[in-house]
Amino acid sequence: MKFLRSSSGSAMGDLSLSGHPDLSWLNAGRYLAVLLLLSSYPLSFVIPATWGWENGVLENLQVVVLLGGLLTSIVFSQKGRHRDSQRVALGAMLIWTVAAARELSWGAVFLTPTAMTETGPAFSARLLPYHGLVDTLVVLAVLASVLLFVLGRLFGLLIQQVRQGSFPCVEAGLMILAALGSTYAEGHLHVAGHLNLPEVQCQVIEEFCELVAYVALYLAQARFFMTPRARARLYR
Repeated sequence: MKFLRSSSGSAMGDLSLSGHPDLSWLNAGRYLAVLLLLSSYPLSFVIPATWGWENGVLENLQVVVLLGGLLTSIVFSQKGRHRDSQRVALGAMLIWTVAAARELSWGAVFLTPTAMTETGPAFSARLLPYHGLVDTLVVLAVLASVLLFVLGRLFGLLIQQVRQGSFPCVEAGLMILAALGSTYAEGHLHVAGHLNLPEVQCQVIEEFCELVAYVALYLAQARFFMTPRARARLYR
């Protein structure tokens, strides 16, 4: 993912533990995410309907962002010298992994589609040999993440960031708005019909909003780990 930067220099910014990191790319990413969210509706008239299909372009981009978030959390876990930072990063790894697996229908997208509908190919996770274990594994992963966040004192640090004005409020707001937009387009708010759009176009808006939500989550994670106060707390 283009947001990432290795030690030789690419797109993730300075992750060294001395000095102040360059956060300009995070600000640029924030503006891009806002633009993408505002563009989701007009672009739905231009983007091919196939982009919104299951295992389509937008969903594959979501997986790229999610795997980028996973890779970034791995980098932060290696950079952190404090046990708290390693616990928080490990909890984030589990969340990114579950989210990416969900977007891949737990691996069902790699199978032959079970049907071809007006809204694209249909895949069934029930055909997977480990389908019966998915729910249990997800619950265990989420519980493990929450435990790691508690042990890593994540919630205390978030409250501290809110008090000090360094909490990623814009990214959090974008995630909420994008989630509402996706839910609206999917019809779960009982007002999606007001769009007066074909179902395939609503599907494009839904997937586009989900993409924005994941980008905002990626940026929020990076900002959380890279702000000077968080670094002083987690990397001391």
